[in-house]
Amino acid sequence: MVPAISSSQARLGTSGQIEECPLIIPFSRMWGLKVLLLLPVVSLALYPEEMLNTQWELWKKTYRKQYNSKVDEVSRRLIWEKNLKHISIHNLEASLGVHTYELAMNHLGDMTSEEVVQKMTGLKIPPSHSRSNDTLYIPDWEGSPDSIDYRKKGYVTPVKNQGQCGSCWAFSSVGALEGQLKKKTGKLLNLSPQNLVDCVSENDGCGGGYMTNAFQYVQKNRGIDSEDAYPYVGQDESCMYNPTGKAAKCRGYREIPEGNEKALKRAVARVGPVSVAIDASLTSFQFYRKAGEKTGGTKAISSWPGIRTTPVALPTWPASPRCDFSQATPSCSSIPSTMVQHTDIPWKGIGVPFLKKM
Repeated sequence: MVPAISSSQARLGTSGQIEECPLIIPFSRMWGLKVLLLLPVVSLALYPEEMLNTQWELWKKTYRKQYNSKVDEVSRRLIWEKNLKHISIHNLEASLGVHTYELAMNHLGDMTSEEVVQKMTGLKIPPSHSRSNDTLYIPDWEGSPDSIDYRKKGYVTPVKNQGQCGSCWAFSSVGALEGQLKKKTGKLLNLSPQNLVDCVSENDGCGGGYMTNAFQYVQKNRGIDSEDAYPYVGQDESCMYNPTGKAAKCRGYREIPEGNEKALKRAVARVGPVSVAIDASLTSFQFYRKAGEKTGGTKAISSWPGIRTTPVALPTWPASPRCDFSQATPSCSSIPSTMVQHTDIPWKGIGVPFLKKM
């Protein structure tokens, strides 16, 4: 016997009066109705939009994407479509003045924010880290510029791509060192992040690290190799430092006072590119393209306890880290300073290295 539920249905009786009569709906038919109602929703969640087929194929070709199976490709396609929708909505809102920056699709389009954070961020604060007494003090002065761009001054090497290695701490350290090398010697050279990945034992290579550990290594090691002498491979290898490839020395570093945006601004203006960490857990960071024409000014910098961050070198003010969000467009313009991390205990990875002449 098929289980059923009963209800009532009005009908016109023989006496001309409206009567109630039972309405029997078998459970089997009721569940069938639910299945029919759910099918359109399920299909939307499991199958890609056909109208995006051309764009998907173009994106795969542009970034040379290949997948192990059809199931894997469909899964990645659905993530890509979700990200594409987010980008489109964000840019529409930006055109209406809701946001001050634009997003664009790039090679990270088939990854979730969680995957990007897991695979590509690499800031690790040493448990025993305590801020040293060597804190950079730069007195305020009225002539402090509102903006400065060391890229235009020739202090910044071309943007690199770290790949899927959590070596951002090494690139951040190298970026600050390269700026000081240019300032000290007048020569701009690509220094080796792979040298740091392989040789800074206090850090964890592609598993993450801390920038001040990198500066300490270069100081104690009495040098760091050039990129040509020690090329980047994007994975952990044995330390192969060779003094014959040495391109720079470091005589020490200073940290910027915590919670002091003015000090950061003055450090960038007076000293040069600074090593900082920024919040990389947001989808807006994953697909960041450029700031809008009207940014609404520089907002106060704050910290986000518990949020994963990634180190970068900061060569400009307002904040504009060196970054590579797109293999096709290796550049990064001004990022809102609310994404810059440098306040509050227990850490703040901002380092200003000082170099010795070779």
